[in-house]
Amino acid sequence: MVRKKDKITAGEDFLQSFFKLSQISKLYRFDNQLFLDNAAEFLKATNDINDMDGYVNLRLFRGRFYLNEERFTHHPSVLHAVNQLAELFQKCDIPGFRMQNTKLISPAEVITFFTLLNKAEHMDDPGAWLQLQLEDDQYLWVEMLSDQDFAVTSRKPELEKIARGTYSTALTTIMALTGKLYSQKRVGIQKSKRVIQDMIEILLEDEAALLGMSTIRNYDDYTYTHSINVAILCLCLGQRIGLARNLVEQLGLCGLFHDLGKVDIPLELITKETPLTNEEYEEIKNHPLNSVQQIIKLNANHALKAKLLLPPFEHHLGVDLSGYPQSDRKAPLSLMGRILAIADQYDALTSSRAYRPTPISPDQAMGLMMRDAGTKLDVLLLKVFINMVGIYPIGTVLVLDRNEMGMVLRTAENSESGRPIICLLQKNQDGKFEKGETVDLSKRNPQTKEFYRDIIASFHPSEYNIQPADFLLGFGLDKAV
Repeated sequence: MVRKKDKITAGEDFLQSFFKLSQISKLYRFDNQLFLDNAAEFLKATNDINDMDGYVNLRLFRGRFYLNEERFTHHPSVLHAVNQLAELFQKCDIPGFRMQNTKLISPAEVITFFTLLNKAEHMDDPGAWLQLQLEDDQYLWVEMLSDQDFAVTSRKPELEKIARGTYSTALTTIMALTGKLYSQKRVGIQKSKRVIQDMIEILLEDEAALLGMSTIRNYDDYTYTHSINVAILCLCLGQRIGLARNLVEQLGLCGLFHDLGKVDIPLELITKETPLTNEEYEEIKNHPLNSVQQIIKLNANHALKAKLLLPPFEHHLGVDLSGYPQSDRKAPLSLMGRILAIADQYDALTSSRAYRPTPISPDQAMGLMMRDAGTKLDVLLLKVFINMVGIYPIGTVLVLDRNEMGMVLRTAENSESGRPIICLLQKNQDGKFEKGETVDLSKRNPQTKEFYRDIIASFHPSEYNIQPADFLLGFGLDKAV
């Protein structure tokens, strides 16, 4: 039984060796001694992993490397090599490689492969060119992977079930907590912490699964689903910028609790369908301060509660401090407050409200948020958020030029255009939409260089009575065509 530490070390050696050879191939001839020595080191690292698992699969998926179907974890000292290698794979449109029978090859054969990889960078269609070259008999030990080769999908059904259960538990938890606050009862946060921790586990395994949960919309339970969705978006953004796990957990709780102050506002104001009067709007604007007061009342560790107070207070202030609640404050918004503001605005824009029964499509919401960059929203964090959810965010319904409809599953890996991967939507005999084939909208015709499909229009899924999570938590990583 190989210890986990040994496997991680072997993986680091393999990735570093792969990166070194990709760089050396740009500088030296095949007979250079440094080239040969590093090729020998690469073979040793590859064979070490082969001895453990019987094969070596290196796969780049959503910007992260997977080694033999496990997310590649590494020490910060190899971060540069990992990032540079990821850029190479993306530039050349390489999903990954499978390597086998490496004990039967020589360093010279390794050099031949990396020389080929170097040439691929200069081709018009590097991925397709490299695939063609590797069909030669001299490369029997290495082959390119395709989308359907990613075996990490084996846990997808189980993860979907966990995701659905976690969201259901989160909804029950926040409804019970709010109900007790309405009744002015003391309430603890242990269940809330457990829900956030479960969400983090899903995030660490599959970010797309957690983002898929954030598309759940329920008009009747808007206040509750909004809090859960904001928490999810906060978790994903916090993870994206590299926050430590304890800070990501703290951020998720801030998202879950950021609107607790609405329990102090009359329900008729929250659900009012006509424009608010100035007096009514002023009362609504008190909810961030009310949230702080409600968090203080929670039965929890004082040190933890102290960390949860500021972001909910700040989430409507704006980075220019022109929002509410107004004060004499001069200090800039906290990092968590800026993250919470982005998550809150995005989910609010893309949800049905009493005064706006027709929600804004996710991509249109992103455009509106860009207008607020630098005033209400942090510019750099918003860019990370857009990269995270995509130009066409998960759940967006698209109309295509082939008289087809589809729903966005994720942004295509290596897509220079930001075009997403979608599932086509087809109506069944009952007139309900079902999931059709998976299509990568970034794919071009190699002869004409034109996209196979063009996007005509985008819509919010509610316009077609579609709940995105029904598709997103049920989709697998099918081969996109």
